[in-house]
Amino acid sequence: MQKLIDFCKEALYKKHIGKRTIAEDIRAMRNDEYLGYFAPIKYDRYKNGYYYEYPDYSIDNIPINNEELQAAYRKPKYKDGKEKLLSIHEELKVLNRSAANSLKEGLEETLTIHRLGVTKYFDRSFTTTNCIENLNSQ
Repeated sequence: MQKLIDFCKEALYKKHIGKRTIAEDIRAMRNDEYLGYFAPIKYDRYKNGYYYEYPDYSIDNIPINNEELQAAYRKPKYKDGKEKLLSIHEELKVLNRSAANSLKEGLEETLTIHRLGVTKYFDRSFTTTNCIENLNSQ
């Protein structure tokens, strides 16, 4: 922990950074929905340090946002929608493996209206899961 504190002090030009500050920052990187990192940070007791569970993870990767998912579902053709969702799935595997698995698991079901060729009739209805937002968008 001391190495991490010293590194942060130097990088941020701060005189004092405490263990509590570092612990709160790590908690936020793991769990804060506003930040959206959901960083897979683990602690190794034997090395007495933190590490990313997935070595290729980086907070510099831009998290997937709702607009990107909605754009995939707005694709009029099944093939195009599926291709975009699979691309999002690949990005999510690095950012949040659990979310990636959920997307992959429900992929075909969520593209049912695309396969049936009726997206133009239902695209507005399915772009939100909140029924009030759904009504207001029409």
